Amino acid sequence: MNNSTLNPLISIIIPLYNSENYVHKTIESILNQTYKNYELIIVDDASTDNSIKIINSYISDDKRIKLLQSSSNFGGPARPRNIGIRESKGEYIAFCDNDDLWENNKLEMQLNQIIKNNFNFCCSDILLIDENNNELNFSFFRKITRMIFFTPTYFKLFFSSQIALSSVLISREFLGENKFDEDKNLIACEDYLLWLTLFRKKQIKYYKTKDKLVRYRIIKNSASSNKIRQQIIWMYCLTKHIINEKDFSFYPRLVIAYIFFAIKFPWISIFNYSLMRRNQKKNIL
Repeated sequence: MNNSTLNPLISIIIPLYNSENYVHKTIESILNQTYKNYELIIVDDASTDNSIKIINSYISDDKRIKLLQSSSNFGGPARPRNIGIRESKGEYIAFCDNDDLWENNKLEMQLNQIIKNNFNFCCSDILLIDENNNELNFSFFRKITRMIFFTPTYFKLFFSSQIALSSVLISREFLGENKFDEDKNLIACEDYLLWLTLFRKKQIKYYKTKDKLVRYRIIKNSASSNKIRQQIIWMYCLTKHIINEKDFSFYPRLVIAYIFFAIKFPWISIFNYSLMRRNQKKNIL
């Protein structure tokens, strides 16, 4: 990518809130990218821990890093991400949560695919990690869901989103005026509504690689770790999407999705309860 036409600026946007335990690792994974022509925009949502001090220590050594600070806490990542998009200058935009990690070749691999095949949206597979960077296994139901819905399409998104936000690289031109919905009822799922909107566009040319380019961190008691809550918000997302698009021909698909979720809930609960009881018996023995 020595040719300037193949060396576009990428804007990387990180929403930040009280992530002193993880954000340094996230930044290091970005600084270690093999692709170097980027700006890193970190938008702080009024953190109260040492996160800002950590960010400033990196800014002094690397002018590609920019810190934007909010005077008050919004309560979710949607507004910080939108601020980052508004202030960014890159031809392409990448998103990363403040506790996730990128593989060193993430940007280079995705940009190569985008330029070679004229894609405008690219994402990748992920590895799950815990608070201590240990790899986690996908649950039985998650494995089945991933197998069926791994490659995203507009139709498949009605039943499952297998697009990890931290894996996305998108063309600014394709993103256009679209942004993350700042409805607080969507916290932890605001990206899902954006994907629905973008995948409905006829202009989308997307690619999802099976390479695991992101280490996605699962933190206990976080908003995204509450699966039942997420499922309910997903149904809310679907309803809001159809209302926003004013395309009521999708109502039958929405009803099918509701039935899918309604059937999914009890089986997940029963399976999780069985595992819990089995583990309790093992511990007793």
